[in-house]
Amino acid sequence: MNNRIDWRDITKIPNLLSVFRLVLIPACVYTFISDKYEAWVPFVIIFVSWLTDVLDGYIARHFNMITQLGMVLDPLADKLTQVVFLFALYSKNWIPEIIFYVLTGKEFLMLCGAIFLKKRLKESIIPANKWGKSATGLFYLSIGLLLLGFDSIAIPLLYLTMIITIAAFVSYSLIVYKMAKEKKQL
Repeated sequence: MNNRIDWRDITKIPNLLSVFRLVLIPACVYTFISDKYEAWVPFVIIFVSWLTDVLDGYIARHFNMITQLGMVLDPLADKLTQVVFLFALYSKNWIPEIIFYVLTGKEFLMLCGAIFLKKRLKESIIPANKWGKSATGLFYLSIGLLLLGFDSIAIPLLYLTMIITIAAFVSYSLIVYKMAKEKKQL
């Protein structure tokens, strides 16, 4: 596969679903922070976001529609959804500080790693692995439960999400380390 992004791929269904997820972010946060809406409204939006995340990955793999653009859009939509929603939750004191800092910190470090990959190693983005996918899925589940008022289940699940997120970060770091070592960049 060519490492260059072809913007014509924006019309492929998985990429359109990723763009749709990006559009859902402000709607979800607005309905969450606004006093005009009940908690089920942002829950429905975050559920649709999760569903489109699952669908875009399934369609891309099942119908051989994996593109460089999709390899950027999908994790971008995941990361922005998570970070923006973490800020909203944290600003309303719905989540513990440690969860906020670890999860947002991991995303910042992943961004730094992606820049390192592109600039120093001339590599594209590393595809999501089982740890990353599990952490993302648990994040959506936890947030959904939190929005529905199941704090006693959601908060422990967010701690589990944090642990799996750390495992994902270590996993990705080892991949980047190995790539850098092979290219004698370390």
